[in-house]
Amino acid sequence: MFETLPPETVALRILLRDLEGDLEERVERLRPIMALEFDFGGGQGLMLPGGTPAQAAYLETRQAFVVGNFVSVVLLSQCLLENVLAAHVGIEALSAEIHRREFVAPTEKPTFRRTIEACTAIGLINEDDEHDLLRLAKLRNALSHFRTVDHASHIDRRAMTELRSGPSILADDARFAISVFVRILAKPAFRFKPDP
Repeated sequence: MFETLPPETVALRILLRDLEGDLEERVERLRPIMALEFDFGGGQGLMLPGGTPAQAAYLETRQAFVVGNFVSVVLLSQCLLENVLAAHVGIEALSAEIHRREFVAPTEKPTFRRTIEACTAIGLINEDDEHDLLRLAKLRNALSHFRTVDHASHIDRRAMTELRSGPSILADDARFAISVFVRILAKPAFRFKPDP
């Protein structure tokens, strides 16, 4: 039957069938993203330092979360936050230099831990943010770098330890990642009021 249909029609049917399966869950996952963007005036009031990598990670993280690509959410959330926070530190250093205040110049390739320490030092993030950002980095590392199943951070090991399924752990990790994503980007440093 599919052989007689144009390829575009077959592809459309596959996409619609895929969407239909978890539409309610996708709508539910879209809610925190919509709330964040509503707070930013429909995305117009969000200042996202970090250039193209940060912008692409922002857009792709939102999409990955809504469609349920949970590994991508963890990886992209950490990528986004690392770029945005490091760029913000650079902006703060430039501002301090212009205003002749003491500052520590950021390196060309700061580690995520160093970026977090710098953000804490300038008052951008608090102790809870720091803890959650480091936790997010550990979740990302466990997905980015090979671990044997004997390693405590391996998804299958966590599933055995927690008596839960791997996919449910990935979904929870993604919810955690997106909550950190939303909380950090909602900070006043990343908001501005667009012209009417």
